[in-house]
Amino acid sequence: MSFIYDLHTPQFTQRTDLTPRGRVRAIAPPKELAGTRRSDRLEREVSRSRKKTAHKPRPAAPKAAKGYAGNSPNAGVMDEEIAAEVFDDSLEEQVQANVEGSALGSLFRYDLKDKVTVPDRSSTLVAIVNQRVSGQEVVLFRPELTRSYGSTHPYRAVTFKNDSGFTLEKGPVTIYSAGTFVGEGFIERIEKAATAIISFSIDGNVSMASTNGTNQEGLRLLRIIDGVLISEVLEINSTTYTIENHHSTPITAYVKTARRTSWTLRNPPKDTIETADALLVPVTIAANGSADLEVAWAKKVTHRSAVDTDLSLSVLKIYMESGKAPPQIAEKLNKILVHKRRMDEIDREVTRIEKLHRALSTDQRRVRKNLKLLGKTKGNAQLRRELTTKLAAQERELGKHSAAIVRLSEEKATHIRAMNTLIRTVTLLDADK
Repeated sequence: MSFIYDLHTPQFTQRTDLTPRGRVRAIAPPKELAGTRRSDRLEREVSRSRKKTAHKPRPAAPKAAKGYAGNSPNAGVMDEEIAAEVFDDSLEEQVQANVEGSALGSLFRYDLKDKVTVPDRSSTLVAIVNQRVSGQEVVLFRPELTRSYGSTHPYRAVTFKNDSGFTLEKGPVTIYSAGTFVGEGFIERIEKAATAIISFSIDGNVSMASTNGTNQEGLRLLRIIDGVLISEVLEINSTTYTIENHHSTPITAYVKTARRTSWTLRNPPKDTIETADALLVPVTIAANGSADLEVAWAKKVTHRSAVDTDLSLSVLKIYMESGKAPPQIAEKLNKILVHKRRMDEIDREVTRIEKLHRALSTDQRRVRKNLKLLGKTKGNAQLRRELTTKLAAQERELGKHSAAIVRLSEEKATHIRAMNTLIRTVTLLDADK
C-alpha cells in the first residue's frame, strides 16, 4: 500500500477555544527578597556582642489518651493539633542532614561530614539543612501588583527567620499547614539571620482600601544671605490602608512599600522587615474586624526665596516667635515684617478699589449707550439730563478711584525701597542654632 502526501503545504487544525470568559485570574505569587527585621537590627546596635537567643525547646506532642478524646469539649481541636504535630515529626525524620557550612567571601560552601557515593549515570539528593526555625503564617499585600483588580486581596504567606546557621540558596518551597499541603512558593538567596517571606496563594477573605495624602511640617529658617531666605520644611507623603479581616481568627498583615531615594519611613513598627528594595510594614487585624495602617514617607526639602515673598514672611514669623533671633537682627526683621504687612494691606486695598472701578466703568458704558439711543429720538429731555448728570458723577468717582490707586502704588513703592535697604543689611547664618 502506498500514498502521496504533500509535506510542504501547512495543515491547520481548528480547535474549540476553552478559555474561561468573564473571569479574573489571580497572578502568580511573586518572589520576595530576604531582609532584616527592624527589631533585630536595633538589638544588634545595642549590643554587637550579644549571643543569639536560643530557641525555646519544642514541647512534646501530648498523647491522645490524656484527655484529648472522649467527653472533652476540645477533643476535635486537640486531635487536629496532635495530627499536625505528628505530621511535622514525620517530615523532620524523613531527612537527615550532616553538613557543615562556611563563608567564602560573598559565597557560601557546604561541606559534607560523610562521603557520598553517586553511581554512574545517576544523581543523589543531599540534605543540607533539617532544622526547625521560628515562623508565622501571615498575609502580604502588594498594592502595585493588584491595583488593576476590582478588590485588593493579599497573598497568603509565611515568614520565618533563617536561624539555621546556613545560607539558603534560592529555589522552590513546598508549604504545609496543619498537616495539609497548601501551596508552593519560591525564595531568593537567604543569608544567615535574615528574615524571609514566602507567598503561595491569594486570600479572598482579606481586603484592603487606601487613601493618599500630602502635607508639610517643621518649617524653619536656615539662613539669610544677599536678600535670599533659605528655609527647610519636612515634606510628608502618606498612605492610609484600611484592612478588613473576614476570618474567624486574628491575622498579621504585611504591606509592601518600595524604598524611596532620600526619603525615610516615619515611625516604622519594630517588626518591620527591611529589604534591599522595599520595606514590609506589619499590622494585626482582629477576627472579623478591621484596622488602619498609615505608611508615611518624609523628606527634608530646602527652599530658596526672596525675603519679600509670602513664603519668606511665614518663615520669618515662625523664626521671630521662636526667640532665637539676635537682638540686632530681630530689630531689622521686625521692621521688614512691618513693611511687608503694610504692602499686603495695600495690595488688598488696591484689589478692592480696582473691583469697584471695573463695576463703575461697566455701568458708565451702559449710561453712554442709553444717551446715544436717546439722542436719535425726539423728546425725553428730562431723562437725557438725568443720565448726563449720572455720567458726570460716575466720571468724578472713577477719578477718585484712579487717584487712590496711584497714591497706594506710590506708598507701596516707598515700602519696597525701605524694605530692600533693610534686607541688604541682614546676613544671618545658622539661624536654627
